Amino acid sequence: MALFNWPAQHPTTAGLIFVTLISLLSYYAYSQYHLNHTRRAFKLRHGCQPATSTLTGFGIVSLYKIIKAKNGKQFLEFFHRRHAELGTTYVSESLTRTLVITNDPENIKTALSTRFEDWYVSSVVRVRSVLI
Repeated sequence: MALFNWPAQHPTTAGLIFVTLISLLSYYAYSQYHLNHTRRAFKLRHGCQPATSTLTGFGIVSLYKIIKAKNGKQFLEFFHRRHAELGTTYVSESLTRTLVITNDPENIKTALSTRFEDWYVSSVVRVRSVLI
């Protein structure tokens, strides 16, 4: 019966894995710091106001509710109820991204007239703006 002692048998591999993990964690921490610093500077420079409310979490529950509403042909009603609860503009945060969701025509006009290429416009916004 042989015992497997991985770090002692492969010290360079273990060292490379350790250095790689530390490098990736450091890069992620720096990129988050830089992103937050850039957003804070942008908000100060342009006088941005915070959203009325924020949804936080992993987004799995929200994704499930959205898919359920879409499959039940209640998609627009779902977002209409959500806007009634949270306000015209709210932020949805997950681990990997932050979404600004709005049904306020003035916010949509302002966002698209400033730097159009920075914004991803989903079909919900297009449908909602047509209905208004």
